[in-house]
Amino acid sequence: MKSSHALLAFGAAICLATTCSLSAYASPLKNYDAGKVAIDAGITLPSSLKGDNYKFSKSNSTYLGATVGIGQKTALNYKWNNYKADEAKTRAQQFNIMYKVLPGISAYAGYLNADTSGDFGGKTKNSGQIGLQAAYDIPALFTVWGNVG
Repeated sequence: MKSSHALLAFGAAICLATTCSLSAYASPLKNYDAGKVAIDAGITLPSSLKGDNYKFSKSNSTYLGATVGIGQKTALNYKWNNYKADEAKTRAQQFNIMYKVLPGISAYAGYLNADTSGDFGGKTKNSGQIGLQAAYDIPALFTVWGNVG
């Protein structure tokens, strides 16, 4: 039971760290015409999470990905993440096909592989995923974007 709590806590730490990240990346690909490309790369600042039976300290992550337009409002997306904490690490890969539903909004579906190892053991999971990604340009400043899946 403790290992499942620790795995859940590590997953929560990953989510928290990625929402509070300092990143260097390009905004998502807005034009899915054939040959258009966007590259994503970044790193999160170290953070920690403590609970009754677990502690994750000095956690951070790096990620790298690319989205390539294939035309007809469709693109292919790949993302690699490497999450590390003193007590555990997770490497995740995703492959998605994206479809532009409306300007600024895309639906995606794909495959996710996550390999976790640490003080509480290890586990590899493969799963499917679906979601939405949205982007909004703030003229002369930046693009705000996010996704939910």
